[in-house]
Amino acid sequence: MLNYVSFSVSALLYGFFMVKRPDVIYAYHPPLTVGIAASFIRLFKRVLVVYDIQDMWPDSLRATGMVSNCYVLDIVGRICKMVYRSVDHIVVLSPGFKQLLIDRGVPARKIDVIYNWCDQAAMSNPRGIAPNEFPGSDRFTIVFAGNMGKAQALDTVLAAAEIVQTKATNICFVFIGGGVEVNNLKKIVKEKNLHNVLFFQAVPMTDMGALLCKADALLAHLKKDTLFSATIPSKTQAYMAAGKPLLIAVEGDAAQLVKDAGCGITAEPENPESIAEAAIKLCSMSSSERNAMGARGKKYYQSHLSLRVGVEKYAAIFKKIAR
Repeated sequence: MLNYVSFSVSALLYGFFMVKRPDVIYAYHPPLTVGIAASFIRLFKRVLVVYDIQDMWPDSLRATGMVSNCYVLDIVGRICKMVYRSVDHIVVLSPGFKQLLIDRGVPARKIDVIYNWCDQAAMSNPRGIAPNEFPGSDRFTIVFAGNMGKAQALDTVLAAAEIVQTKATNICFVFIGGGVEVNNLKKIVKEKNLHNVLFFQAVPMTDMGALLCKADALLAHLKKDTLFSATIPSKTQAYMAAGKPLLIAVEGDAAQLVKDAGCGITAEPENPESIAEAAIKLCSMSSSERNAMGARGKKYYQSHLSLRVGVEKYAAIFKKIAR
């Protein structure tokens, strides 16, 4: 909280006294720092503000278990509403986020959806060497890359791995990254004696492309929650850019994106049987079918989600409100 407060104060002082008055302020999440500072600078310096929402607060604080105190969540919610009312335009990362804001009284004309892009250089020109322990071509490898926290509910994926272990012995689940749940997940693997699960430490983004290219399919999973059905985990775009088929166990917008692109198979989150069935189905497909899925995902990413597409949309918004 001290970090949040100190940044907000620093941004206010810089905005008031040290920077020439701009035409537009682009304010990037979160509301308790950037949002508050941008709102006050807008008020006193009469500057237009475009506010980029990457997490829906206080919903994400509650859903991830970061904050459970109802009083604190209510205060955060009131601050967010103040920020949303004061800024001139809002950008969100999914249609679901837009609908949540509309339901909270933000005019639809004030909101645009611009999907996040990924580190395209790392995905398109993968560098790095996979660890020696990484599964070989004789295994069908499903990779989960990223944070392993409460929101990811990856104990469900381990339960699916237990089911798969008895039905398709050549499938291997690989987890790359860190997070508060890693030790607990490793403990579950040991207790259940799962031979089809491997863990690797987080690697630099420049090396991630090499690991994703070694995979046969890429996995995304979030627990069942109203908020998560309205979001799109950023790994979705990276997976699509890597040109690999997806196993997406996320409800709502993320699943719809994969369906629209035709680049993977969806499963029900927090349902081990559904995830296991999807994994076996992907494994049973021919390599040409999976390659076609990956190619469709990469093409869809380049046409709808890439850096070029996002920048063009932001530029159009800046020009529109400046006029």
